[in-house]
Amino acid sequence: MIRAQIKNKNGKTYICPELAGKENREYEMVPTDNLYGMIHEGVPLKISGICVQGFSMAEYRRKYRLAEDKIVDIAIDSVIDCLFCVRDGTAADFSYCNFIAVDEVAGIMLDGNVFYCGKVDFSYSHMGDCDFSMKGCRFIKCEIDFTYTIFGNGDIYFNETVFEDKCDITFTGVDFGEEGELTFSYMKGLDGAVEFYQCDFGENALDFAYMDCPKCQFVFWEIETPAMPVDFVDSVVGMILLYKVNVNGLLDFRISLAEHIVIQESVIRDCVLLGNQGYKNYTCYCLKKSTLLGRIKIQNRFSKKLFHKQLQYVYDPRQDEIVLCPTSSTDKANQLTILSENYQSEGETDNADAAYVLSKRYRSLGRIHDLWTDYPAVRRTEEYRKSRLKRLGAYLEISVRLFGSVIAWLFEKVFLDVLCGNYATKPSKFLFWIIAIVTGFAWVYYGCFGIDLGHFQMQNALYQSMKGWNVAWIYSLQIFLQIESGDLVPNVLGAYYFTIMEKITGLAMFSVFVVSYTRKVIK
Repeated sequence: MIRAQIKNKNGKTYICPELAGKENREYEMVPTDNLYGMIHEGVPLKISGICVQGFSMAEYRRKYRLAEDKIVDIAIDSVIDCLFCVRDGTAADFSYCNFIAVDEVAGIMLDGNVFYCGKVDFSYSHMGDCDFSMKGCRFIKCEIDFTYTIFGNGDIYFNETVFEDKCDITFTGVDFGEEGELTFSYMKGLDGAVEFYQCDFGENALDFAYMDCPKCQFVFWEIETPAMPVDFVDSVVGMILLYKVNVNGLLDFRISLAEHIVIQESVIRDCVLLGNQGYKNYTCYCLKKSTLLGRIKIQNRFSKKLFHKQLQYVYDPRQDEIVLCPTSSTDKANQLTILSENYQSEGETDNADAAYVLSKRYRSLGRIHDLWTDYPAVRRTEEYRKSRLKRLGAYLEISVRLFGSVIAWLFEKVFLDVLCGNYATKPSKFLFWIIAIVTGFAWVYYGCFGIDLGHFQMQNALYQSMKGWNVAWIYSLQIFLQIESGDLVPNVLGAYYFTIMEKITGLAMFSVFVVSYTRKVIK
């Protein structure tokens, strides 16, 4: 088994059992007191290839009898290729620090370090106006915390970082400065969450491109995105969630693969690019209660799969926390209505029709689902629990309304969706059903009643010279199109009833199609 070989200054090898099988480099063991002494004396930290266990500025303050929230100056030349091991739950604590870069060009360089099994804390620290870099760092079972950290106008690098086991990164109330770039590009293996809560991004460009983190969640909560792009191009992630976010610039979510992208209760003022032009790797999108002032461009081929498993953020009073749960059919219908109008404004008429049809289908199902959920709501209402009569009355009212909604759903499904060609968006499908229905009634007239066997009175020599099936089909077409056929009259009562039924069917189909198609053209 490979283990981290850590040697002290006397050359004695130190074995770190926590890193068994994870690290095979040799490090020089350095006591934390040595680093504390350098910080206390104002000596810039220029260290590499060392191992430190439980480095903690909280311990430093206790050692030198400082207040717990005392800001301590730390001069950084370079801290690279070091191993920060856990002690008392802490791998590296840089909280309440004022970082001073010795080389303003190099900035605060913490590249290539390994942090193992503990908290990495930069809370309430000040980074100055130079670059801050943790490029190529490796985190193993770590919780990285940036709470109310203040960055300057330099660039911030977390690119090419590697994560093993479960790790989380939290940015709460962070000030990222007025300009620069925040980059997580080429990050790998993160199996946790990266959360941005009430952060100020200024005008920083946010680069999350080319990441390989299929189990990671990126959460942006109650923030304003910069006017600069937010870039997730060709990244593999688990979920991207924007909750109560004002989108002021381009959101480039043309990911390589993701399970869910949720933009909930947000305001989209610019452009959102979604998808990857894939036909199989469908990402589920959710735009619940979001206001579209700009535009949305979905690269994926439009499909029900883009929406049918969408998730939303809701508050769970039982657990007293925000959780993810599926959306209702009515929620999906509202979102698809907005998308249909968005597609129409972009000139994508085929996608506009597809979104419109899907919204109508979800709307119809939503009415049934909403009434069905009223049954358990009655049981939870105290007024109905106390009175059995009121409870039965409520159940009866819901049942009647539910029955009416099912009938309305059947009517929409049969007439509007199937017979009228997907709510009048596909006239060719409507024409197909006209031919199919006319042919079906013609078969009844010919096969069941025998149109040339005396069951119909033929007063025109033209009908008598034609074969029976031709006469049946032409007669059926005339009846369906409401064309009076005085030369051919049924003598059998059953055939007469069938002609009335065909007239009603044709009148209903044409009426509904004309109304639906006219509304579509006007919209």
